[in-house]
Order: sequence, then structure tokens, then C-alpha cells
Amino acid sequence: MTGPHYEAFTVPVEGGDLYGGMWGPPNAPVVLAAHGITGNHLHLGFVARELSTDRRVVAPDLRGRGASAAITGPFGMDVHARDLVAVLDHVGAEKAVVVGHSMGGFVATTMAANHPDRVERLVLVDGGLALDAPKGDVDEILDAIIGPAVQRLSMTFPSAQAYRDFWKAHPAFASDWSDVMEAAVDYDLVGTPPELRSGVSLDAVRRDSIDNLDDERVRRVAEESRCAIELLWAERGMLDQVPGLYTEELVAPFRTWLGDRFGDRFGDRRIDGVNHYTIGLSERGAKEIASAARG
Repeated sequence: MTGPHYEAFTVPVEGGDLYGGMWGPPNAPVVLAAHGITGNHLHLGFVARELSTDRRVVAPDLRGRGASAAITGPFGMDVHARDLVAVLDHVGAEKAVVVGHSMGGFVATTMAANHPDRVERLVLVDGGLALDAPKGDVDEILDAIIGPAVQRLSMTFPSAQAYRDFWKAHPAFASDWSDVMEAAVDYDLVGTPPELRSGVSLDAVRRDSIDNLDDERVRRVAEESRCAIELLWAERGMLDQVPGLYTEELVAPFRTWLGDRFGDRFGDRRIDGVNHYTIGLSERGAKEIASAARG
């Protein structure tokens, strides 16, 4: 992948080794970034390009994803939050600005609630506040919310190009395919032709999704942490549809509740012209995230 200096890392955690990557100057302030429920750390490539001139962007593959897929458990937001603390310890950072996209937003709020002394600021990117999820069992909820993203975990592909073509046909990337997305897609692929597949653990996705459907963590952040929170929410959804996952009706109660407790430490912005994916996987969205991360 072209762009700023990149360095891989490995951190021993409960259940195995956590892998990831870092971009930017070694001694710069750290921005710790957590990807979405079926993503990997390379999805943060655009954000790294925007921030790495004066920040060190550190992004793990969350357990059950990417090169951390061999970790078979435990899962859940509390464990992911402990993993992020282990990553901070590994890079020698006492605290960091924490950016979380989609499920990564729930990981970020959990980290701020459980380890408030390690989080300087939260940037929640189309995630972190509970969604108005449909009722049903976990698989019905997953299908309704993330659809093709989870369906692909049971699919096989004859070649790497076929997997790229699968993603290129996704409505979210109709006009936003990029070298960053291609690198993340290639990195996700495991196996041998013609039986290539995503390396994401379906078990991890199912078990983590149960932890994504409540508001308790963000309420605990308000009560137990002094960090600032900024929510960036996309105009469009996972299939590039309007409305997106977050709407004014959904965000407004949080704005009122958090505003009363946080004052000017809470803010939110709708980012127009992007969807749930391209809010992070495009230059436009990444510029907004970088601005929020810098404060």
C-alpha cells in the first residue's frame, strides 16, 4: 500500500497474539484506531494518510479478524478494550485519542468506561451509540443490520480478483473504490484457490454483535470519564441508502443527554456525501475524522 511509513506489530494478549499496523513518526502523539465488525486494520489507511504527518496512528486487527483471526476467544467489548490497553502499553503510550468506526466505536466507549485514564478523547465514527436494532435472534439482527458484510463470511471465491469484484459490486463502493479498500480486501482473504474466503471469524462477529446493542457504556463514559466525545455520523447507510444507520431522531436524545452531562465536551456532526463505509474509506471522510482526532 502506498502512503506513509508503515510498521507491523504483534502484542501477546489473552488467547493468543494480536496483530496490527502503525503509521507515522514513532515519537508523535498516538491515535489508537479500532475498525468495524468484519474489518481489519488496513481499513484505517485513509485516516492514517491524513494523520501521519504529526500523529502515530496505531491500529490492531481486533481479535477474530485479520491476522488476529487465530484468537478463538474470549470475545466481547470488554476483552477488545483490554486488548487496546495492551496495544497502548506495547507502544509506550500512557493515553491516546481513540477513534472507533462502527463496532470499533463500541470498543472505544468500553475502553473509555473501563480504563478512563488511558483515553484522552473519543472519536466515534458511525458507531458507539446503540442503534435502533430490529428484534430477533442474533443472526436475524446481523442480517438486518450488516447484510452482505456478514453473508460473505460463508462464501468462497475462486480468486483474489473475484473477491475484489464482489466488493466492487457493493453499492457502498460504486464510486469510491480505492487502493486502500483493495489492500484491506486482499488482506482479508485466506485459503487457496478456488476455495478462498474471508478470514473473519463468524463466531467472533456473532458474539461481539450481542455486545453492540445497548447504551450502557456511553452512559458510563459520561459518569466515569472526563474525556471529550465527538460523534461523526454518515448521511448514508451500509448499502449507500438514505437514511443511514444514524439519524437526527436517533442522535438527538443522546445529544441532549450527553450535552447535559458533558457540556462542550460532547459534539456531533453528520458527514454528508459519505456512507457507513466511505466515512472512513475515502479522503473526504478521513479528513473529517482526522480533524476530530486532532481536536
